[in-house]
Amino acid sequence: MDVNVSDAQLCHIIDELLAFDRTIEGVFGYSSLGSACPWTGWPRCIDVFTSRPGLFQRWAEVDAKAAECKFSALPRAPEAWQTRSERGGVAHPLVKPAQFSSKFAQMFRAMTDRYRFLTSREHCCYFFNVIQRPLLEVFREEIVARRAQLEGGFTRSNWIVCCELLEAVQFTSAMLQDATSDLLFLEMKFHAKKGASPGVDRRGFLIKAAGGTGSTVGIGPTAVLSAIGRSAHTHRLRHGSSALDGAVSDESEQIILSADLHAMQEVGKSLLSDSMTSLQRTFRFLTRGYSGWLHEGRSYHSNDSLSPHFQSALSWISFFLETARRVVGLLTWNALMSAVSVTLREELMIHLKALESVSLEAGEQYRRDVAAIMDLGMVREHFGGIRESSLLLALPEIHVTSLLESAEVLLEAEPDATAETHLIAMLAAHGVTELPLRDALSVLRQRKRGIGVKHAGEGGIRAHSQVCCASAK
Repeated sequence: MDVNVSDAQLCHIIDELLAFDRTIEGVFGYSSLGSACPWTGWPRCIDVFTSRPGLFQRWAEVDAKAAECKFSALPRAPEAWQTRSERGGVAHPLVKPAQFSSKFAQMFRAMTDRYRFLTSREHCCYFFNVIQRPLLEVFREEIVARRAQLEGGFTRSNWIVCCELLEAVQFTSAMLQDATSDLLFLEMKFHAKKGASPGVDRRGFLIKAAGGTGSTVGIGPTAVLSAIGRSAHTHRLRHGSSALDGAVSDESEQIILSADLHAMQEVGKSLLSDSMTSLQRTFRFLTRGYSGWLHEGRSYHSNDSLSPHFQSALSWISFFLETARRVVGLLTWNALMSAVSVTLREELMIHLKALESVSLEAGEQYRRDVAAIMDLGMVREHFGGIRESSLLLALPEIHVTSLLESAEVLLEAEPDATAETHLIAMLAAHGVTELPLRDALSVLRQRKRGIGVKHAGEGGIRAHSQVCCASAK
C-alpha cells in the first residue's frame, strides 16, 4: 500500500479493516479461535498497517490530527461547561457530566476501541502515548486555565464555575479509574513495566500531527471518531470513592493510566483546596469578633437563637451548599461536604481557643451555633471533637466542678490507664466519646474560669435554673 495516499483514502481503508476485524470477532470469536491454535498465527486485517512502520506511523498521525481538531472545538461550545443538572436531568446522580467532559470521555473510549484489536501491545501503548495521553494533558490545562480566568473573589458566578470544574474533574477521573480495570489497559500496563514501549515526544507528536492549523478532516478521520457527537455510552463508576480526595494505589508508577489518573486527581485537589480557602476567608470575615462577643456577653439572645455573627454566616453557607448541590453529582458532593466540614471545624476551633474563659450562657450560645452549622449537613465524624467541646462548654457549674475535681483526684491517686478509663467513662455520660481526654480537660478548665463571671450585657447573666432548663432541652 502506498504511504502517500490521501487522508480520506487512508481513513476509509482503516475503517473497513477495523469493521471487518470487529465483525469476525463478534460473530465468530476470532480471538478465542486463535488462542486455541496459536501455532497458526491467526493474523488480523489491520496487521497490514502494524507490520509496516511507515503505514502505522501515518495512521497514528491522521488519528492524532483528527483527535486534536475534534477536541479543540469542545471548549468553545456555548454550553460546554454546563452540567446536566442545569439542563434538567435525574435528581442526585453519581455524576453530572458537562458536555465538554462527556464528549471528551467519548473521544477517549473511541480511540481505545480503535486499537483494541491490535495484536501487539507495543502498538497499543504507542497509540496511547501519542494521542490519548496528550489529550489528557490538554484537558487538565483547560481546567486550570478556566479556573485562572475567574476574577472578583468568591462570587455566585465564580462558585458555580468552580463546581462545574470540580464535576468535570470527577467525571473524567471516574472514567480513567474505570479504564484501569479494562483487560486491554492491564496488558498495556504490564508491557510498559517491561520497558518495551517506544519512547516518544508525546506533545510534540500531537502538535506536529495536528499541523497547528485547526482544520478538520471532514467530520473526522473515521466513522468511530465521527460518532463522538452521539450520546455517551454508560460506564462503570466506583461507588463510595471520590477522585477529588482519593489516591492512586501506586503514585510513583509513571506508566499507562496510573500517572494520568494521579495528575487528574491532583488538579481536583487543587481546585478543592482553592475553593475551601475562599470559603474560609469569607466565613472568617463574617464571624469576625465572634469570640470577643462571646467573652464579653454584650447581647445574648433567646435560648433558640443564633449569634448575630452566625446568622449571616449560615445564610451565606446555605447558599454556597445549595448551589453546589444543584450543580455537582453525588461523588463530588460527598468530597465537597467532607472538605467544608473540615474547614468550618477548624474555624470554630480557632474561636474556641481564643476564649480564655467561658460563662455558662456563652457556652450555651456556642453550642447552639455549632449545632446550627452541623444541621447544614456537615460530616459528623469531622465535627465530633468540636461538637463535644461545645457540649462541655454548656455544662452547668456543678457538672464542670465535679468532672475537674474527679480528674484531679484520679490522676493523682492512679496516674495510669485505669484513671484515664474512669475519666473517659465519666465524660461519656455527658455525651463526650470522641474528644481526646487532654482536650476535654482543657475545655472544662476554660468553662471553670468562666464560672461566676457576670457580664454587663442586656439583662446580665440568666439565673442558674433557667440555663439548666435550656441545656436540658
